[in-house]
Amino acid sequence: MVINLNNLGTVCLTTKRCLLRKFEYNDSYQAFTNYLSNKEVAKYLTNDAHFSIYESEFLINNFINNYNNLNYYNWAIINKVNNDIIGTITIHEIDTFNDKGEIGIIISPLYQKKGYAKEVVRAIIDFAFFNLKIHRLEMKILLNNISSNNLAKSLGFNYEGIIHSCVKKNNDYLDINLYYLINK
Repeated sequence: MVINLNNLGTVCLTTKRCLLRKFEYNDSYQAFTNYLSNKEVAKYLTNDAHFSIYESEFLINNFINNYNNLNYYNWAIINKVNNDIIGTITIHEIDTFNDKGEIGIIISPLYQKKGYAKEVVRAIIDFAFFNLKIHRLEMKILLNNISSNNLAKSLGFNYEGIIHSCVKKNNDYLDINLYYLINK
């Protein structure tokens, strides 16, 4: 197997308003209070809202333990003005044979519909295409997540179709929209 991707790991990136960096152990409380415990946010994810800070600590510790893997990309999104953690963005489901990956993003409700998601996803697209040499990026979005579906379209992602019964949440199988962007 020939690996064409540059494996750089989760490196620090910046945008106009945000810093994208590795999670740190002391990030759990802010991540928990700003978005991980929010039921509205979890409505569009395959996992449930966190009920205790310990769930968030466990999750953040898992993120940190994976940073030794140079094929692992998971950033805390930090607002440069107030240093708050406003979300997380990942490149996951990386397929090194076919040079593709999937973007996932969570933004705190306080920062939604203000252009933060678009700003950081653009930075991740640039990083993936120019630094990692990814050929195809995908976004898989639950059908009812109107904002994220609109985000993908506004960033130039092409709609590929519905993947039926693709993800399981609370014993229900849900359909998702699949979007893709090719590095030309």
